[in-house]
Amino acid sequence: MSRTPRILIAALAALVLTAAVVGCTAAPPSEPPSITGTVTQYMADGTGGGSFLIENGTPGSSGYNVASVHVDSKTEIFDAKDNPATFADISQASKLEVWFTGPVAESYPVQATAGSIRILGE
Repeated sequence: MSRTPRILIAALAALVLTAAVVGCTAAPPSEPPSITGTVTQYMADGTGGGSFLIENGTPGSSGYNVASVHVDSKTEIFDAKDNPATFADISQASKLEVWFTGPVAESYPVQATAGSIRILGE
């Protein structure tokens, strides 16, 4: 195979891969968050996740104003402009919007896993 077709095939493959990645860019859910508030306690678990207590917030679609939230490897985290972020970008005093996924333990505070998080600032 000559050099030109190989370069053309490689360029086409790169274009298809780029289109696939851009087309699959994640974003926070469009529905209202489960809770919006401020992180008052924060604990990283050393694996890129952890947990935090969020409170003093406005109840979201769930009606909760305090929650103990677990963050795992499946949690999608975004900054205020919906760019990808990490658990390390969250700190005590961060203002967040959180969308729960899975079951919610109806204790006080409720305990849930975050499906998505948007970091609004501090």
